[in-house]
Amino acid sequence: MNFTVFVMKKLSVLCALLLPVCALQLPLCAAAGNKSDIPFPERKAFSNVGVSAGISLDGPGISVSTPISRSVNLRADYHLLPIFLTDEVNADPPYVAKLPDGKAFEINPESAKLSFNSHVFRLLVDWTPFKKGAGGVFLTGGILLQNTRVFRYSQIYDTSVFADFGVTGDELTRVEIIRHANKYNLNENGAIDSYVRRPEFGLYIGLTFGRPIPKRRVGVRGEIGCPIYFGMWEAYGNGPVMGAFPVPGNFYRTGPVSANLYISVHVTVRLLKDK
Repeated sequence: MNFTVFVMKKLSVLCALLLPVCALQLPLCAAAGNKSDIPFPERKAFSNVGVSAGISLDGPGISVSTPISRSVNLRADYHLLPIFLTDEVNADPPYVAKLPDGKAFEINPESAKLSFNSHVFRLLVDWTPFKKGAGGVFLTGGILLQNTRVFRYSQIYDTSVFADFGVTGDELTRVEIIRHANKYNLNENGAIDSYVRRPEFGLYIGLTFGRPIPKRRVGVRGEIGCPIYFGMWEAYGNGPVMGAFPVPGNFYRTGPVSANLYISVHVTVRLLKDK
């Protein structure tokens, strides 16, 4: 299992979730009809509530919005992306296991497990400078919080093979797994592991197309923006990250500030009737 396979599977999951959301736009627009002459309501602070559900590059998510003034809305959203995969590893040539006494033999892992478990919470302000607050394009900004240990990759080996050579328990940590001149030590469970840790805090800026609280009962909202993270992305452990990048027992770090791309599509619902 390598980085390309992981990315393709992640994108496949996102596309499978995105297509039904996009398909909802046609019946929603048809149901709304031509009602562009409906006046935009004079909303006051906390006078209404909008909820939404949709899909983004951070995974499926939900949001809640409320007006602060006619042109400003406060929005909180939460996205999660849990992906858990198990695959066989048939490396050619196989890996080499080197025992503490110097004996060596070829071996492949029984399996490889990959987990990508992302949770992102954002607190945002949407402001439109257009049409005295009745515009449909918003400048969006705010803060985000997310879980830190987002990724784990493990290769699991058959410990009975090493037991046949008298290597068990803590002695497994002295077994070296060699692949392409990289050496990894097993842990006491007969596996090699690697992790990716990301920053916990960031800022967000972006553009929102469509009202967080629709003028009609139901609407569609799209968003594109840039999360800016404060802190280091770190890869660490005693194994290869996604089977590709070696991090044998030490760290790989990015700089203290990094950025990413955010894209989302949400179906929005207005809960209360505007007065």
